[in-house]
Amino acid sequence: IPPVGTYTAYVDARYNDNPDDDNLGGYEPMDNVVLRSYDEIVNNGWNCIKDYKEDRFGNPTTGVIIATNAIWYAGWYTGDYEDVFQWKTGAVGFHVYSGSASDIRATTSQSWVAGMLDKGITGTSGAVAEPYTTGYIMPDIFFNRFLSPQKRFNFAEACYSACHSERSERIPWDCFVVP
Repeated sequence: IPPVGTYTAYVDARYNDNPDDDNLGGYEPMDNVVLRSYDEIVNNGWNCIKDYKEDRFGNPTTGVIIATNAIWYAGWYTGDYEDVFQWKTGAVGFHVYSGSASDIRATTSQSWVAGMLDKGITGTSGAVAEPYTTGYIMPDIFFNRFLSPQKRFNFAEACYSACHSERSERIPWDCFVVP
């Protein structure tokens, strides 16, 4: 892990700036997971830019046209990779979307996993089928384990604990990790 303060983290929730809001219906749990990722990253000393509007990074309304010096990322719910990140060596990111790892071997793939790997991210995870919201690696748990100097989980340990946790009773068959 590079020194704190060297690079920037990006968190892109979908609806709301309040992780305790109960008015988001079925999307509330995952929006809250993404928002808690921001808290975990910031609580471990990292600079983090958070967007909680429906627009994605790269759209002028988010204020982030190019995500420079990107080291950590958590976001969700758009199908095609947003090519706005300048990934630094060692970068880790998760985009929660049902097809985030579809077609990763196709040279024309627009999936998040394929796009992130093609553009230089070091570690990620994605879904090849619909795992529902309990079947993903939970980015907030991952960043809690991975960035905490007291816990010191490596990438594989943090991924395992974040997919088999108190919120997810199973290790999903439809998701995989790319270290």
